[in-house]
Amino acid sequence: KLLRLRMVKFGILSARLQRTVRVTCEEEEKSANLTIEGENLEFDTQILDSLVEPLLHLLRNAISHGIEPPETRRLLGKSEMGKISLKIHTDGTHVNLTISDDGRGVSAASLIKKAVEQNLISSEKAEKLTEDEAFELMFLPGLTTAEELSQISGRGVGMNIVKTNITRAQGTISVKSIPQKGTFF
Repeated sequence: KLLRLRMVKFGILSARLQRTVRVTCEEEEKSANLTIEGENLEFDTQILDSLVEPLLHLLRNAISHGIEPPETRRLLGKSEMGKISLKIHTDGTHVNLTISDDGRGVSAASLIKKAVEQNLISSEKAEKLTEDEAFELMFLPGLTTAEELSQISGRGVGMNIVKTNITRAQGTISVKSIPQKGTFF
């Protein structure tokens, strides 16, 4: 009974997640819609609390780094309204969360270039990286691909904090990205 008392539906976060997307879109002058699947799944409150900050940061990043401005999306033949999706499902004793967007995607080459420029890796090591290893670079402290510093991005600490929080909760994070199609965490 005590364990049951600690369980809450993921949906209690929905309004906060939607608000984060709405406010970030306003600040970035972009348009995006967040869909959430699996809101009725129940989580231990401690686990859910540990996921809030990483989720908020991934949503802000999806808008800041992924979703293009409406006029750019129109030129690319995309809907002016970006799509961000959060899917939650359980797999036995594990919880799987997937956040995806239909934005510009992450360039592995850009991550490698920035990591070398910022002396986070050597150029010799950079030449040997696979695409998956290059995507892992985004979690290095201090690495940012943002062109300018803003309230939302550019400090190079956010993705490191995301990975740290997820690891602390005994989770893992992986990244897949397709140029001009989007990114999946």
